[in-house]
Amino acid sequence: LNMFVNEVIRQLKAISSEQALIEYLKAIRVINPTLLGRKTKLRLSSLLLDYSTPGTPYYPTRRVREEAKKTLDLSFPEGRLSRSTINLMFRLLHPYQTTVSFYYWLKVTIINFFWFLFSLLVLLRVSILSKVKGKLLPTSVHNNTTE
Repeated sequence: LNMFVNEVIRQLKAISSEQALIEYLKAIRVINPTLLGRKTKLRLSSLLLDYSTPGTPYYPTRRVREEAKKTLDLSFPEGRLSRSTINLMFRLLHPYQTTVSFYYWLKVTIINFFWFLFSLLVLLRVSILSKVKGKLLPTSVHNNTTE
């Protein structure tokens, strides 16, 4: 398992496609880090931490950072609180980036909320139409009786 994970780590460092990188990060979630050796576990957590932070050495996009954070939190839950606290403290040091991040979060939340309302309206409309159609149509549409 260590050899396999080391090869995955090497591949992750070489991938340049955002979508492929996201798929790799999602697939890594099934690996149980308790079965790994110390060195491999450290290399994996270090790589995920590098991908979850903006800037050097990989300059990951927002989607890659979000997936790396999810993978890091699922694979190594024991450090989640400390990572979140340190991230929050550094965000407070950079108010402009915090404002931009808050604006992005607000925009995504509002868009998701309206999509949720839209899907509820569509489901409500479909259920009302199916009830109305059920009342309008008789039970036997074609009455084949000969007189």
